[in-house]
Amino acid sequence: MSSDAPQPIAPAAEHIHQGFEQYNRQFRRITNRARRRFEQRDWKGQMADIAARIELYEYWVRRTVKALKTDLGATFSDHNTWSSLREYYGLRISAMPDAGFMKTFFNSITRRVFATRGVDRSVEFVQPPPEEGLESLVMRRYPAWDDLESNAARVLRDFRFRRPYGDAAHDARVIAKAIRNALGRDADQRCLRFEFIDTHFFQSTRAYLVGRIKLADQTQPVVIALRNDGDRQGIRVDAVLLSTEQIGVVFSYTRSYYFADPTSVVAAVQFLHDILPRKPIDELYTVLGRLRQGKTERYRSLMSHLKQTD
Repeated sequence: MSSDAPQPIAPAAEHIHQGFEQYNRQFRRITNRARRRFEQRDWKGQMADIAARIELYEYWVRRTVKALKTDLGATFSDHNTWSSLREYYGLRISAMPDAGFMKTFFNSITRRVFATRGVDRSVEFVQPPPEEGLESLVMRRYPAWDDLESNAARVLRDFRFRRPYGDAAHDARVIAKAIRNALGRDADQRCLRFEFIDTHFFQSTRAYLVGRIKLADQTQPVVIALRNDGDRQGIRVDAVLLSTEQIGVVFSYTRSYYFADPTSVVAAVQFLHDILPRKPIDELYTVLGRLRQGKTERYRSLMSHLKQTD
């Protein structure tokens, strides 16, 4: 199709993109309240935010469908129109950060329009989007110029809160000790740098820093759990997780959804999957609160499995 789309394809595609952007903007706005909830120990407010985020997706799908009825008029239920719309829309969002989310949103709208059961390949995006690569994920990096305690202290300082740490120096020692216990007494000499995703991961009454330790001979996943004990003790390190088994537990279906705002959710999921290779991609999307994308990835995984068993 040429870049000059016939009316009403262009305004319809724009409305779909605007609908996704409005959904995503509100999702992120609610997500970013989690920092204040944690600092103020407002756990009730956090639970309300979980429900609010879940309701957003369907709200914006319904609202966008309503706008499209006006845009498309008599062609609203025409498969050829939607096939052209998919192509036009897909070309314009190609290679954008989180383009996979935008395609899933488009598919949700077509399923509402046509009351689809299963998959309608004539109007839906079926192929998984190409991986974005971790370069779209902003990381904070801490070269190991000195000992582990000093590097851990820099991490805590960069990820500080309005409410102070109870004893940041003690917490830095806790982190360093855990790393040495896991990696050996020579961990200080082998460590090249720490790397952490540039956002807190809030869940229930904890905040997590998610990253990895680059060593001379390996890469070690690391998750630092923080808790807020209130005015007397402040915020402190609750645990340092350094095994895939431990980290896998905190990123599982059995726990509540995370509030995190990485620069690219797709790239963040890729990062998590790199350090948790046994964790299904769909489960990682789901625990980050992207329920519809989790469902999409679960379907793709099932279809891939069925093809392999034919």
